[in-house]
Amino acid sequence: MTPLTPGAPEWRAPFLAERATTYATHSVGDARAYVSTLFRPHRLTARDDGRSIAFSHQMLASPRMTLNAMAYGEAVDVHSRELEDFFLLELTFAGSCEIDYGHSGIVGTPGTMFVLDANRPFIKRWSDDCDQIIVKIAKADVQRCLGSVASGHLAPLAFDATAVPMTRCGGAVAAMVSTLARLGATEAGAASRLVTRASEEQLILAMLGTFPHSCTEALEAPGGSIAPASVVRARRFMMERIGEPVTLAEIVAASGVGPRALQRAFGSVHGCSPLTWLREARLALARRRLEQAGEGASVTEIALASGFGHLSRFAELYRQRYAERPSDTLRKAASTQ
Repeated sequence: MTPLTPGAPEWRAPFLAERATTYATHSVGDARAYVSTLFRPHRLTARDDGRSIAFSHQMLASPRMTLNAMAYGEAVDVHSRELEDFFLLELTFAGSCEIDYGHSGIVGTPGTMFVLDANRPFIKRWSDDCDQIIVKIAKADVQRCLGSVASGHLAPLAFDATAVPMTRCGGAVAAMVSTLARLGATEAGAASRLVTRASEEQLILAMLGTFPHSCTEALEAPGGSIAPASVVRARRFMMERIGEPVTLAEIVAASGVGPRALQRAFGSVHGCSPLTWLREARLALARRRLEQAGEGASVTEIALASGFGHLSRFAELYRQRYAERPSDTLRKAASTQ
């Protein structure tokens, strides 16, 4: 199945089917009440108090998940307590949104996705043109899938504040969302329900293998089965040398398989090449270091320590991923200390 891609009109098509539940309103109060029934009670405010919103929602339901196409049409802020019983997998196709956890956060830009954690209160800031698909996934289902593939004692599951691209490292996740949307838009016969349940499980496993979380090490430990051993060995090698120059030949040697086999394995698990995965891991590390930087820290030293030898390229990649300059992140971190 071709994955959803940012800007492509076909991503909306399944949500226009007769089986989709639809709702629209210009009232902030009505939108808040409606969305509260979908997720959890929250506070919704329009940043321009003098304007109405143009909220729209289409929902497709599968046996254990809901897929929600949502837009507010105006810049709004959502203030929520912990989600508690579910995670939200959020794919951004237009505009931007920002998740503020207090001491960390996520920026969703077109073509990226992230998991909104179930365990932390948050503020979500939607831009006026933000358009998303949000997949609601029960925490119990994620934990069940995690237990089926991980080894050893498992810590409470919590996802890191990290956005990944849909078309590279997150390709497998985006493809499964596309599959579920198309299945949800069709008649649900017995065979279709079986396919849908299998697709739901594949989506959860892809999500666990793509987004960093508190149990990532347990998945990669001997006995864990979420990724082939070659991928586990390659990832471990790259993480151990994340701040150093690393070549593809060295990664291949560490994986224990040939270059084509490793590329195929990485594509199956992460939807990208090993070097693309390494670059995304370095960006995530640099962002965490910038957010936690103490007085006197510089963008240059953090970039170099995170494995980026070309500072202009690092700044460009960082701005594309997080919709702000590295210096902006560093300045915000300094203002909260």
